[in-house]
Amino acid sequence: MKEIEALKKNAKEMDKLKKLSKEFEDLKKKVGNDNGEVKKGLKDVEKELNDVRKEIKAVTDTKKGVENKLKVVDELKKDFEEVKGLKKNMNEVVTMKEQLQVLSKEFAASQSDSAKDLENFVEVKLKSSKKEMKAEVAESLDIEQRKFSVILHGVDEEIEDTSVDSNGSPDHTDHAKVKEIFEKGLKLNASNHIVKVFRIGKPRTESERPRLLKVEFQTVEGKNEALKRAKNLRYNDDFKNVYIVPDLTRKQQEADKILREHVKKFRAEGMEKVMIKKGKVIKNEGGTEVVLFQITERK
Repeated sequence: MKEIEALKKNAKEMDKLKKLSKEFEDLKKKVGNDNGEVKKGLKDVEKELNDVRKEIKAVTDTKKGVENKLKVVDELKKDFEEVKGLKKNMNEVVTMKEQLQVLSKEFAASQSDSAKDLENFVEVKLKSSKKEMKAEVAESLDIEQRKFSVILHGVDEEIEDTSVDSNGSPDHTDHAKVKEIFEKGLKLNASNHIVKVFRIGKPRTESERPRLLKVEFQTVEGKNEALKRAKNLRYNDDFKNVYIVPDLTRKQQEADKILREHVKKFRAEGMEKVMIKKGKVIKNEGGTEVVLFQITERK
């Protein structure tokens, strides 16, 4: 851009002006009334000084022009943000319009002509929609919080925890057990992955089953690697009763239960290579994945 190049040139011209000004002052000290040669040199220097001043003025004007253009760009950015906001509002209006059209059709199907009935009908529908939106947001937040953790089933639980670590400081028995499972069963360095280990639910009595163990990871990649290696525990006599599963929300657990029930059903019917993948029950047929069942969202 020409203006930017001119701005870069500004510094060089300023240095040149300082140098010429110094030379000019030195010559003025040396010049005499009858020294024509020196006077001529002074005129040449003065002319060069004037030329440099003109160049610097041009650069200064260019700088002002660039600043003005930058201001215009900032204004354009603000206008663009306003347009984006208006577009968002328009989309919301369109969505509301579509919802009202659906409500109107549903109300017409109810065969009621009362305006009061229509008002109540719309109010009930909107409240229901609002509840569904809140539930969806809550579910999304819950999923986000659980994405770094897994659940361990079948890990023995001590009624009292009195263990200490190698330094003599209190150490959580469950943490020590999980560390052993990771390092001996999964071949993973627990200290590189585990952030937190704790039991879910109220403290148990001796007659009750061990509570589930929740393990939080430093990264999602670490969690996925642990889940990937979890199947190896079945081949280890010390951990064959330990199961590692994703930390699912209640809604996800219900969906997972339905999927597992369908897998059992298909396998009971003699189907092979049936599995759960990305929320679907699939069957591998000659390298091609065929969807046998998937949960559809209720509207």
